[in-house]
Amino acid sequence: MAIGSDKKIDNLNDKIDLFIEGTITFNKNIEEPIPLLKNVITLNESLSKNGSILLWVSLNKPKEIYPKVYILDIGDSLIKNRMSLFIDKYGFLNWRIIDSSLVEHTLKTDINRFLNGTKFMITATWNNDGNLNLYINNLKPIHNRLDYFDLKIESKELYLYSDIHGDYKIKPIHN
Repeated sequence: MAIGSDKKIDNLNDKIDLFIEGTITFNKNIEEPIPLLKNVITLNESLSKNGSILLWVSLNKPKEIYPKVYILDIGDSLIKNRMSLFIDKYGFLNWRIIDSSLVEHTLKTDINRFLNGTKFMITATWNNDGNLNLYINNLKPIHNRLDYFDLKIESKELYLYSDIHGDYKIKPIHN
């Protein structure tokens, strides 16, 4: 089935159920709890060069089609200083960071087995030495060691259930 318009994608995304709870931790050990059912969170400070995101996620997606679904997105623009967690149309979790030099770094893993409402944990960690780690249920990490990594996200607005421009919106549910 081909998708012919954004309207159809919006309707499909209305059928997707997503539940998120968790925390974001910065290098100063400041924990920001992620409030349930809120679409935009204003953080106390900008994202730093060292930190982690820990989320419990439950996601129901239609079996026939996999539209892109954003879990969270924060950034200064679409093309630099941006961090996103999203599920692509193939059922892969993507943790994408676009640094201040416009270089895109992506870790991805197949999470199709969790797209039936099973609650699972996502942990993403980063540091200014260029170590990126993505864990699903605390299992062996997907790891990337970068030679150069310069993340300077100034935005304090963290978007849940959509990207930073409000596209790919889905309705949150409470578990």
